[in-house]
Amino acid sequence: IGSSQRTPFEPEEIWAYEGGFKSSLLDRKLRLNGAAFFYDYTNLQAQDSIGNQPIIRNVGKAEVKGAELEFAALLSDIFSIDGSVTYVDATFTEGVLSEPLRPAPLTDAAGSFTRDLNGLRLPRAPEWKANFGVQADFEAMSGNVTLRADYSYQDKIYFTVFNIDAASQDSYGLLRARATYEPADGRYKIALFGENLTDEKYFTNQILTGTTYGAEFVGSLGAPTTFGIELSTTF
Repeated sequence: IGSSQRTPFEPEEIWAYEGGFKSSLLDRKLRLNGAAFFYDYTNLQAQDSIGNQPIIRNVGKAEVKGAELEFAALLSDIFSIDGSVTYVDATFTEGVLSEPLRPAPLTDAAGSFTRDLNGLRLPRAPEWKANFGVQADFEAMSGNVTLRADYSYQDKIYFTVFNIDAASQDSYGLLRARATYEPADGRYKIALFGENLTDEKYFTNQILTGTTYGAEFVGSLGAPTTFGIELSTTF
């Protein structure tokens, strides 16, 4: 919907290799898991925009190399922590593509500027991602109370295959918290929550619009600081 593309594109193919470990340590009070992976793409598919219309094109080959480590630890009968760290090196290894709108030399028509994609990062592929959470579970008010806080971090990403800074999102972090109460009979749960407590301003998506050189990038912003109450029940 919204695209007049009639040209076909080839299937995207990937060879994926992964190895890792899972462990339970310290009398099952610590869980530690890790993995390393390598992905080899051919005929990688990517979305572009021409004349305000989205199109899909095959843009060449790419390799993704990375590793992930995650943990969960029970510090006491009440407190626990968990988290993960991921490193990803995701780059094109082959591909030549003309930018549909920008940046084209002022003397040429839009889309006539050919780019070698070799060495550029894949769209939406942050080099580093991390999550950390802390939780407390205890009995109170004739029921169970859970208090939890989470912080997530994401490195800079690009929204196009051309790695244009105007269509990118710098690194940012999000802080959220939740307090949940459940009575002993388990008839219902009530929770108070807060999202994006530091009121970070960030894009979740960006696209290129227009048909002439100097077109604009527009996108969707992530939700601002949000508070709410949630009630669930069992019948």
